[in-house]
Amino acid sequence: MKTLAQNEVDERSNRGPFPRQARVAQPNVRMVALVVPMIVLISSMSCSSVEPPEIPEHAFVDYGDHWKCNRGFKRVEDECQPVELPEHSFLTDRGVDWKCERGFKRAEDECQLVKVPEHAFLQEWGQGWKCERGFKRVEDECQSVKLPGHAFLSDHGDDWKCERGFERVEDECQPVKLAEHAFLSDHGNDWTCERGFKRVEDKCQPGDVSEKEAPAEIPEHAFVDYGDNWKCERGFKRIEDECQSVTVPKHAFLKDYGDDWKCERGFKRVEDECQSVTVPKHAFLKDYGDDWTCERGFKRVEDKCQPVEVPEKKVPAEIPEHAFVDHGDGWKCERGFKRVEDECRPVELPEHAFLSYEGHDWKCERGFRRVEDECQPVELPEHAFLGYEGHDWKCERGFKRVEDECQPVKLPEHAFLRDYGFDWKCERGFERVEDRCQPVELPEHAFLKGNGDGWKCERGLRREGNRCSPR
Repeated sequence: MKTLAQNEVDERSNRGPFPRQARVAQPNVRMVALVVPMIVLISSMSCSSVEPPEIPEHAFVDYGDHWKCNRGFKRVEDECQPVELPEHSFLTDRGVDWKCERGFKRAEDECQLVKVPEHAFLQEWGQGWKCERGFKRVEDECQSVKLPGHAFLSDHGDDWKCERGFERVEDECQPVKLAEHAFLSDHGNDWTCERGFKRVEDKCQPGDVSEKEAPAEIPEHAFVDYGDNWKCERGFKRIEDECQSVTVPKHAFLKDYGDDWKCERGFKRVEDECQSVTVPKHAFLKDYGDDWTCERGFKRVEDKCQPVEVPEKKVPAEIPEHAFVDHGDGWKCERGFKRVEDECRPVELPEHAFLSYEGHDWKCERGFRRVEDECQPVELPEHAFLGYEGHDWKCERGFKRVEDECQPVKLPEHAFLRDYGFDWKCERGFERVEDRCQPVELPEHAFLKGNGDGWKCERGLRREGNRCSPR
């Protein structure tokens, strides 16, 4: 017995090169016979809304998982048990687990104080710490970064890099030893060989250059190159049909390709020259060296670094009640309070609401939606169920949302429901035209595409309008 694949090969081979009338693709009868009962079975399963026989205490009916636990409870086998909150913790958004307050970290079943060593600060998320610029983390302390000669601090400030012309060797910066016929690479901590040479260990040796057919005319300071016909030598750039010398200004160097230049660290490109980067007080050069950024505790305002107004921890008078010192914004409100101008006011929870993850706003419980300053019940129309978040609804499979109701999906002949269930697709051999499925008309020397709603021409032919023509 031949397989479906073999039948398709035979059918395509029987087409032949001879002209014949355009034909209409016929649907696969066996596939239709299988799909129809499957659709009926799936639709009947998804449309049933029978509740599970047993729902434990503190749970609610949920589409898909059958039931879920209420906020403040977690599922343990077939029951909902209360979430035990240790000191300095709060419930997560989903309400089935807990997190530690800022300044504490989770250790098994409790919240332990985060110990911040000298020269460190609490990270924004509040359960870890980082070292200040110029210090690096070594186990549980911050140690000073030791800068060798010809080195500078990296952007993150917990390591160092060597200046241009030097390379890192263990704990020091050593001069880059340039081999004959070599030049410094862009980043300046290594070298590359000139054209016509290749790197072999620590030397530049002549490379094997195959002879190429030269174009009719090659300008001075150029060489034959595959593709572009010719390229300019290092230190020259192509301008129309000639190679002009690259003028390298003071405090600049040729880039790797040699047709342009770049400023040294501490200088920035301004038109045709390199101008010194003016680093204001409380700032430092970035890694690339053509700009600067402010130190921690300062922010960039035009060409200066101004202090971030952070109330001193030792001066509680400048921090409102129910707030704590925070880098960046100065201070933040505790969980359960929100910032209103220069004070922290309690978050007023309406009925059927709970505090959000950050703790400065509220969210409605499952089955309710936020309308201005209250939580209103989600009204479920017929053939609908609550969505994943629980603040809106979705239609059951076989129905689609139309304004505030679920209307049945009208299936035309030779169509079936798509996976998500609120739209339809035509069977193989048919294509969607407005609200119906029309047979795909196959021209001479054509066959159905993989998805079955279009056609392709046989090998050696191309599509021109509604027919297949020789290439």
